[in-house]
Amino acid sequence: MNKLDFFVYFIYAIKIFFIFSAVIHILLKHKGKENTRLYKNVVYLKQQLVFVFMFCMGILSIYIFNPRNKNNYVNREDIKFLYFLFGFIILIDANWKTYIGDSYLLRTVKEVLGTHNS
Repeated sequence: MNKLDFFVYFIYAIKIFFIFSAVIHILLKHKGKENTRLYKNVVYLKQQLVFVFMFCMGILSIYIFNPRNKNNYVNREDIKFLYFLFGFIILIDANWKTYIGDSYLLRTVKEVLGTHNS
C-alpha cells in the first residue's frame, strides 16, 4: 500500500466518522436533547470532521492535479467517489444566506413582485 492509498483510506475513515456523528446528531435532536453536553460535543465533532475532510480533499486535489505529476489518478474509482462526495459537501456546507439573502438580483425580483419588506 502506497502513501496515496493510505491517505484515501484516511479520508474515507473521516467520512464514516462524519456519518456516525450526523446520525447521532439527528437522533439526539429528534429526542429533544439539544441542551445536553453530548449533543454539543457531537455537533462540535461533526464540524471538526467536515473541516478535516475539506482540508484533506484540498491536499488530495493539490497532489492529483499537480502539473509535475505524470500519473493519472483521476481515473481511479475511489478517488472519483471522493470528489463526488466533496461536491455534495461543498454545496451543502456553502453559506447560502450570504449569496441568496443579500443578493441584489433576489431583492430586485422581490421588489418587482411586491414582496419586499423594506
